[in-house]
Amino acid sequence: MYATRPYSVTAEQEAKVREQLATPEGREVQRIFIEGLLRGIARNMILRGAVDAATISLDELRTLAWQEFVDLRDTGELSLEAATDYSASILEDARKFAADGKVEYAFVFYGLYLEHLLNWAVRDGGIRCSLTKPEAIEIMKKSIYDKTGVMWVLLFGEPMPEELARDIRAVANLRNQFTHYKWAPDPDLYRTHDEVERQEREALGTAERAAEGLRRYIDELIAPAESDVFEWLTDSDSAAITALTEARSI
Repeated sequence: MYATRPYSVTAEQEAKVREQLATPEGREVQRIFIEGLLRGIARNMILRGAVDAATISLDELRTLAWQEFVDLRDTGELSLEAATDYSASILEDARKFAADGKVEYAFVFYGLYLEHLLNWAVRDGGIRCSLTKPEAIEIMKKSIYDKTGVMWVLLFGEPMPEELARDIRAVANLRNQFTHYKWAPDPDLYRTHDEVERQEREALGTAERAAEGLRRYIDELIAPAESDVFEWLTDSDSAAITALTEARSI
């Protein structure tokens, strides 16, 4: 158990915070937080089937999201979890390792990035299927093969695109070979330097294709691509602050 300790805020500290929030930088932080909060509520409403992302306008969705927040606050059913999304920095690290020629490390981070995305998608899919939050978290522990195979069909009503699933599994295999010391003996010890570089380029291309493809595919499961709703829900601000808003039913 973690020990808890009481916190108290002095009048001086409160005044300093108010002063900081009144600055242009402070107002921008508030804007990002509120937008992240509304996105989280809107995404939750879409997952629950309360609104149809294919037909609702962005203004309507934002209005309904705000009303949902007010209603949940007033009834005491509001539960907020603030979480930082590290996936963007993980992908950045993967690309940096690839550029530096550290291929094995690149695969580790590409694999970690893909697993992050898959886990959040599976959790969202579980909530959409009326699973409780603990149940949705439990299915996140399944294997990559499960999450890209039959489980995906059960949660989203359609199979994951074949090439995308194959790419994700290939990256997972390369990552596991390195992290679990399962590198297979090289069947051809006399490969030329050019052959090695070609195979590495192909494998890294697969990893990058999987990373870009999975992010886009998951986003399009929430809202139609290129719509105002899609652009708002996937805005880069949400990478800075992700606000997940949950009613008591989840």
